[in-house]
Amino acid sequence: MFGCREKRGTSLTATEFRELMEKLGFRVENALEKPPQAVWSYEIISPPPLAVRLRAFMLNTNVLVLGIGVKFSPEHQQSIQSLETKEKLRLSSRIILEVLRICPYCRIAVQPALDNPEAVIAEIHRLLTDCNKAVIAEDVVRLVNVYIAINAVLWDYFPHVVSTGRPQPYM
Repeated sequence: MFGCREKRGTSLTATEFRELMEKLGFRVENALEKPPQAVWSYEIISPPPLAVRLRAFMLNTNVLVLGIGVKFSPEHQQSIQSLETKEKLRLSSRIILEVLRICPYCRIAVQPALDNPEAVIAEIHRLLTDCNKAVIAEDVVRLVNVYIAINAVLWDYFPHVVSTGRPQPYM
């Protein structure tokens, strides 16, 4: 298997992860901050034209965390603020359901609150008992698709904002 140790129960090294992402066409940068209990941490950026920014880190418990944060554009935030609380909750619910369709095992958070959505965070936590590049690659692509799904919901909900507003990376 590409760059992974054969022995079961071993962790994925920072170098192995970086090489895998680069082989898949992603740009890899060192993260500005490493989460507590993380062995290593990277920012990974999908190939153009999207250039979606994801975060990846390995915990000292042998858990790989892949995540995306999407902050809504100021134009979308303004449109959301004009909604009644009930509609804000419906929008948050719709976003969560769409993300769950793409990533049923994602941990999802709407921030700061369901009735005041400004950003969505989705994370995949993988216990690595062995290194499976296909699963990691699928998870990374799945998170890029989460970004696209969040955009699609916002564009459908607020078609008048499409030309100006674009959600931004949040992590």
